[in-house]
Amino acid sequence: MLDGPIDFYWVENLNSVLDDNLKLNLPNGESIAMTPGMCLLLETDSLRNVTPATISRCGLVFMNRQEVNRPKQMFNQYLKQLPPNLNESLKDMELQANWLFVDALQVFNHEKARNNLLLNEVDEHWIVHNFIMMLDSYLHGYWIEFINNNLLESEDGSQ
Repeated sequence: MLDGPIDFYWVENLNSVLDDNLKLNLPNGESIAMTPGMCLLLETDSLRNVTPATISRCGLVFMNRQEVNRPKQMFNQYLKQLPPNLNESLKDMELQANWLFVDALQVFNHEKARNNLLLNEVDEHWIVHNFIMMLDSYLHGYWIEFINNNLLESEDGSQ
């Protein structure tokens, strides 16, 4: 799996993997053969550095994140990954975030429509992602507590 921006120089080295040879030719002259059970997955946000020859050898799947991953889904997925010592607070966190996101995203969309944003690339996903990172920093202590409790339990169980 290759994830990130596609650079022209390294992606052109993939052409030998994508054709009938099924071998990855490395810059140092070494070759790595693909086995029948292997596949290559590239995930990127742009194909601007890819030649038509490379694109023609790939199956493309376009996923618009506004349609595939809504901000509410992002936050709900985050809540599911929190440590169990926060279970009692999950419902309150979800209710507060739902209340906050509705108003915050309305203001954001209004300002975006008026072209009042400093960074035009910012979207709802960016806002939710950064909110989750900020919330995660506040919940760091709960993760430490959960990990320490699990370590203590495993030490008690192994003695």
